[in-house]
Amino acid sequence: MKPVNTPTSRLLPPRSTFLAPVFDPLTLPPEIAAQVFLYVIDQPPLSMSSEWVWEFNPLRFGRVCKAWRDFAWSMPELWSTVIIVLGTYLDWDDDVHVDLLTEWLHRAGTHRDLHIYLSRPQKPPSFRAWQVENVRTRMLPIIGSRSTQWATVAFRMPHTWLTYFDEFGRNVKLSCPRLQSFFLDDAGHPVSTDIDVELVDAPLLNLISFRNSDLITRGALKLPFGQITSIDILPNVDREFDLCEFLTPFLNVGRIHFMGFRVPRSLVPIFASHPAIRCLELTSNDNTIPRLLETLSLPALEDLRISALGKAPDLLTGAVLPFIDRSRCRLLSLRLNFNINNLKDEEDIYEFLCNLPDLKELYLRDPFHASTGLSKLFFHVLHPAWTESFVPFLEVFSYEGPLRMKPQYFLDPLLLRARLFMDNRYESDETSVASALRYVRLSTDQHEVKKFAEDPIDHETLDDLKELLETGALELLNRDGTKWELEDGDLGRI
Repeated sequence: MKPVNTPTSRLLPPRSTFLAPVFDPLTLPPEIAAQVFLYVIDQPPLSMSSEWVWEFNPLRFGRVCKAWRDFAWSMPELWSTVIIVLGTYLDWDDDVHVDLLTEWLHRAGTHRDLHIYLSRPQKPPSFRAWQVENVRTRMLPIIGSRSTQWATVAFRMPHTWLTYFDEFGRNVKLSCPRLQSFFLDDAGHPVSTDIDVELVDAPLLNLISFRNSDLITRGALKLPFGQITSIDILPNVDREFDLCEFLTPFLNVGRIHFMGFRVPRSLVPIFASHPAIRCLELTSNDNTIPRLLETLSLPALEDLRISALGKAPDLLTGAVLPFIDRSRCRLLSLRLNFNINNLKDEEDIYEFLCNLPDLKELYLRDPFHASTGLSKLFFHVLHPAWTESFVPFLEVFSYEGPLRMKPQYFLDPLLLRARLFMDNRYESDETSVASALRYVRLSTDQHEVKKFAEDPIDHETLDDLKELLETGALELLNRDGTKWELEDGDLGRI
């Protein structure tokens, strides 16, 4: 919902861009036609780290014909998501936007869950002061009046704007009986001493995402802390962050995600321990992850997820492993997303995995097509006959990235361990020190693998390959998500 002169003039393409539909869904029973309309506007959940845009705005239905418009207008579920991206146009028409928001919420009805996304201009100086004031004093109270319907709310705006959801002053209490997810990105500005916002009657709230920890530690934003189970922390500014003080009220949080979080080197890190966090996600670069892990101890940790593009060669053994040892946790699942471009990167992964005897699930992803990827040495130690104990209880293995080797080198050990699961031979096979893989997923381009295929694959391997693919224990995908084309004449060389 960008600033416009008329409600639809800039929201929609010209009429000439719409073609007559090949099939009119309104010829179907109403309940089926409604599902078709919902399918058209359906889109993946909006990312909190990217711009919020409509893939298909429901207003477009009204441009086809009157029948479509009347049908769409009668479906509250089409209007349950509200995306307001305040633009930087100087010809802002305040009345139009207020009327459009009011009409949109009217179509959504008063009994349906609402998912509201509001973002202020990226460059506030280009937005005139009176325009900003009109947004706060006219549009925010309309959104606040529907707080009992909020299911998901995401706000990119100053935290002081929260007070405008209530017309009566600085002490705001919002009843949110349906709210499940709350996101606030206020760019990390210093917390105003006048702010006192409380989310009351929010029994379903379990996920919070924000950038400014002071909103919590200074009591400006009051939440039902005991029921929060998941926290996302956005990239913060270079200032002191008392992680221990912040985590203290969240007694039952089980997952926390640090996205680009930075601990300034000029500050002494404050050590923090939490007894309930089972899942830790880190999205950053190698310069920030070690500094953050120095401040943490998570004895209940079972699931670790790291995305660190451009990491140092010894990130895992030099920074993550000491954190694991200090926490004395039993890691069961590991997800790694970074560049594997040389032997040092692979050795870092191997040595780290050797210290995770209880690991059951391993997900490796190298997003770069030009990388070296895993070598045959990694798959060699995965072979069931490997004399040393390497991830002995591994049950799930997933790898996305280049595989520049003969297909036998990576297929043989994986197929053998998967076959152990299929035949239950691991219970009686005394020569194997490895557990059976119940699921294997490889995402690597088939046309690249074919370049290294020299000798035909033996019939026994081909039979195992076919059976595991049919049962779903094995998936072979290209990097774009399409399945490998394994025709009979093509199987011999993959």
